[in-house]
Amino acid sequence: MNKKNTKRKYYIIGAMALAVVFVAFFLLRKNDKSTTYITVEKKSVVQSVLAAGTIKAVDTVDLGFERSGRVVVAYVDVGSRVVPGQTLIELDSSELQADLLNAQANLAEESAVSATDTIAISDAIANAKVVIADSFIKADNIVRESVDQFFENPGGGSSTNFRPQIEGGGSSSYFVVSFDDRVSINTKRKSVQKKLDLWKADIAIISDTEVEELLVKSQTYLFSVRDLVDEVSQIIFKITARDTNSVSIVASFKTDISTARVTATTILSNLVSAQEKLNNAKAGGTQISAPSGSVSAQDARKLQLQAQIQNIQSQISKMKIRAPFAGVVTKQEVEQGEIVSVGETILSIISDNNLEIESNISEVNIGKVAVGNIVVITLDAFQGETFLGVVSYIDPGETIVDGVVNYKVKVALGDVDPKIKSGLTANLTLETGKKSDVVTIPLYAVTTKSSGTYVQKRVGEGVQETTVTLGIIGQDGNVEILNGLIEGDTIEAGQIIPLE
Repeated sequence: MNKKNTKRKYYIIGAMALAVVFVAFFLLRKNDKSTTYITVEKKSVVQSVLAAGTIKAVDTVDLGFERSGRVVVAYVDVGSRVVPGQTLIELDSSELQADLLNAQANLAEESAVSATDTIAISDAIANAKVVIADSFIKADNIVRESVDQFFENPGGGSSTNFRPQIEGGGSSSYFVVSFDDRVSINTKRKSVQKKLDLWKADIAIISDTEVEELLVKSQTYLFSVRDLVDEVSQIIFKITARDTNSVSIVASFKTDISTARVTATTILSNLVSAQEKLNNAKAGGTQISAPSGSVSAQDARKLQLQAQIQNIQSQISKMKIRAPFAGVVTKQEVEQGEIVSVGETILSIISDNNLEIESNISEVNIGKVAVGNIVVITLDAFQGETFLGVVSYIDPGETIVDGVVNYKVKVALGDVDPKIKSGLTANLTLETGKKSDVVTIPLYAVTTKSSGTYVQKRVGEGVQETTVTLGIIGQDGNVEILNGLIEGDTIEAGQIIPLE
């Protein structure tokens, strides 16, 4: 072999060696990855659903007149606060008042009411007023003294909670009431509070001509109170003492509610008696009747005049708009002297201390939401402040929004801050699940395949693909592990590839 061939051979060997070095360099560089690991820990996991909604008044109403007329006085303007039964706007009723006086005079002449009969009617009216006022006070006492001892924050809107407390054995315990029973009784307690407020307002403005009508309404108000007492009674009498220390407490509960039921019956009897006394006084002490199922011409005239009077009184009552509940006037569009038409909405009221938020939750998330979920609320109008609420209602039927299936959800606000107004936009974080002290890992460390979910668990010096069962996913990106890992395990979180 000559020197030229030998030199060529060395060149070939050198080129091959250089190629091997370059291949090794790139292979080593490709595999130069830094693997990170995570130690499995126990933490709290909070699952949430984000949504947006609008604050609305729970109670809202548009009001107008059932007959046309001229406005003689408007007592309120936009922004005015009103109470139940308060007169807001009044139409001219002078012609009707004259018709009423004429009809009453005709009836008096037709009936030839004696002075004795007049006194009897006056006495019956006075007695009815006393009975009505006494009935309200006793009914109110039934609720506040006998019933409200079983409630937390009774009459307090959305925070009212029926929860009889039994103390015994050195500690306090609560009788467990079913969710449906509690919702029913809470709703009934809030309804009764509204009826009591209306009853009180009616008494404050009662006139002699309205006594008979209020006697009937008072019985209706009392029926609501009695229904609440009956429902509470059914549950209280299911309670059994858990130990000797609570025997007297349970017995006291039952005695109180039994007394309340008896009192309610007595009140009703008094109202019925007052009504009968007034009816008899107006009829001259006897009921109008005639033989053979007919009435005399005079009696027929009396009935006709009585019907005419009642009709005129009804028409006069329609000349006033009264507030159906406590709230704030949001619309008032008439002035004194203006003529209004039948059915025209001239005034609107919303409740100012009973607000809720309406929101639409997509079908993807609605399965996570339940009545009673805590809600953290932020308002665009008050940056940096948070408020609390609770899911109070989920609409069973779907609502289509932009072609997507949603479900309407209502969130009851807690203690309403006076600065919160109807119509504000609210951002909601619904806490749909929370677990404490559970095994958690970051969700990004989990691999999902068609066969299941896996992590790379460190075993000795290597890693092993391990099947895991996932629980709830938290808002911070961590996920609960139900099976497959325990606290202290180490898993591969991923690899960091150096930049070229």
